Amino acid sequence: MMDQSEINREAETRLSARSKERARHETQIEAMHAGKAFDWSDLEDVQRLATRARRLGLDREATALLHDPQNKAVGNRIFEKIIDANNLLDTHYLSEGARMSRAIGRVVLPVTGGNRLGTGFMVSPRILMTNNHVLQSELQAGNATIEFDFLKAEDGTTGPVERYRFEPAALFITNVALDFTLVAVEPVNADGTQVGNRGWVPLIGPSGKAVVGERVSILQHPNGEPQKVVLHDNKVTDVNGPFLHYRADTMGGSSGSPVFSINWDLAALHHAAVGTANEGIRISATVAFLREHFAQEAADPTQLLQEVLSSSPAPVAAAGGSDVGGAPTHHANARDDAQPVMNPDGTASWTIPLNITLGIGGLGAAHTPSVAPSPAAPATPPAIVDTGPVDDPDLQAALAAFEATEGQVYYSQVTDDKDRSAYYPDLDALNAAQLYDTLSDLLSRTHTTTLSYKAARHQHLYPWIDRREGPKRDLKGIYSNKVFDTLEVIRNEIAMERAREALTSKRMESLEPIDEAFLEELESSHPFNCEHVVPQSWFNKRKQPKTDMHHLFTCEWGCNSFRSNHAYFDFSTEAFRDNCGESGSGKFEPKHGKGAVARATLYFLLRYPGDIADSTKEMPIDRLSTLIDWAKGDKIDRWELHRNAEIFKVQGNRNPLIDFPDLVDKVDFTRGWA
Repeated sequence: MMDQSEINREAETRLSARSKERARHETQIEAMHAGKAFDWSDLEDVQRLATRARRLGLDREATALLHDPQNKAVGNRIFEKIIDANNLLDTHYLSEGARMSRAIGRVVLPVTGGNRLGTGFMVSPRILMTNNHVLQSELQAGNATIEFDFLKAEDGTTGPVERYRFEPAALFITNVALDFTLVAVEPVNADGTQVGNRGWVPLIGPSGKAVVGERVSILQHPNGEPQKVVLHDNKVTDVNGPFLHYRADTMGGSSGSPVFSINWDLAALHHAAVGTANEGIRISATVAFLREHFAQEAADPTQLLQEVLSSSPAPVAAAGGSDVGGAPTHHANARDDAQPVMNPDGTASWTIPLNITLGIGGLGAAHTPSVAPSPAAPATPPAIVDTGPVDDPDLQAALAAFEATEGQVYYSQVTDDKDRSAYYPDLDALNAAQLYDTLSDLLSRTHTTTLSYKAARHQHLYPWIDRREGPKRDLKGIYSNKVFDTLEVIRNEIAMERAREALTSKRMESLEPIDEAFLEELESSHPFNCEHVVPQSWFNKRKQPKTDMHHLFTCEWGCNSFRSNHAYFDFSTEAFRDNCGESGSGKFEPKHGKGAVARATLYFLLRYPGDIADSTKEMPIDRLSTLIDWAKGDKIDRWELHRNAEIFKVQGNRNPLIDFPDLVDKVDFTRGWA
């Protein structure tokens, strides 16, 4: 059995080995878009391109290409038509996607401390497909459930889910090398609802469902969240044996998601991500494996597997435009009244009740597969743990984010080096003032995502970004270096917020004042508090700096309170208070984390010029030398590199003092003071 970290490492190796091919593909496609000469044969093989052409209604062109594969003009013309069809879609594309969404659900497997979450989808009236690393054994499947309709309505709320148990005794096939699992679902759940009414996504055997350069769409439950869809910002970049490579935004919890072509043919089973580079298992490879190893079952009409392999795709479906007309009619069905709604910003949404927005905007040796014949009577289902959502939606989301990190690569230097190189302009010729101005502008322009304070802490900082490398990937107090269990921090922080809300409500009902003393007393009763290395009072608690994770760190309440809003200072003494540091006269020196907090503060000076005042109430400008000394004296470790890389994925900007440590002596940071 392989875990997610091994899968991601192997995927990264394959992606790295094919980087030159992907770059060459990109060059060819850019040339095509620019009206310049290009060669289709450098992008795809003749059989795949012809199959794709026929699927889009280009039969005459496909026949001509197969008759004369050396005819560059014919191949190029087909390729141009396919890519052009990706850009102008008929409106039924949206309603077809909504129908597909009904067949896709969230896989919930109870584990110690919470649930392991993934995505899965029906591929016949009874059979669900997901990854092997999501459901690795019949025992796991017997204790897991599939939840359909876990999605947001127009008002942002989630309604009741439709939950089914698995029946691995009826059918369970898994394979490590192709990272897939097929498992039977109970035909009728405890509420008397039939799973077959949800529809299914047919498995299409022939290769060529999405060619290099085409857009793909992924319906998924990222981090175990309500169902989401990534549309039109994703493109196939390479075909590598049984693997399809594509650019897309996926997260933990997306494992087991279907990867669709523009006409909603199932092209791949998503299973790994390295940054925005993604890898899926080609469905053609999976179907070929099943037909080879389970030929008898596939031909037997009494076997559930035959339903999987005999599901037919829709008739020729239109990708868009008159050249490739005809509406698709897949098996996944939804309400007939689903109609897209055009938004003012040019995107399109529809609710059935999934809300989808269209715009620009996570192998080893094969496990011996096993398949059980359908029993004469249904076997008694194994005992199952209640996997219903917890009462608190914030806690549920935080725990899902935590579970989604299981097996995730902690830090990839290869990916980070590429991201860093692409992010920065040439800085070598700039003087100190120019460096400040250039970096300040860059950090502001690329800070494209501003989260809520709750989401920043509970869904990103604690579940993943601030965790330390090691077997348990615990959190540590930034000033004390004390180790904390991640789940304990998450649960305590959310418990504190709920207590704060309840007591504040009671206080308001009694007409008692809600002052800072009351709030501080409330917070002091809980052990954890997120530390802003630049205190919130210095920037009037504005949202963007308040939620900027580059200067947010795990901290116990005692150290957070002991520091208060005092500026950093070097007392040049060893007399530290407990594990936190030393404080006095509006000054604070931490015992641990000096380099990290110094680099975070210098980042803040670049990102938010004028927010820190040169005063004893905030941070006198003469403290700059202390920050620089701490940054130079405390070297950057993999934890800081991990933080910087992961925050970049979420927020869009980076900390240049982590990327280029020698900048601490080159930038005129005094320009950042008010």
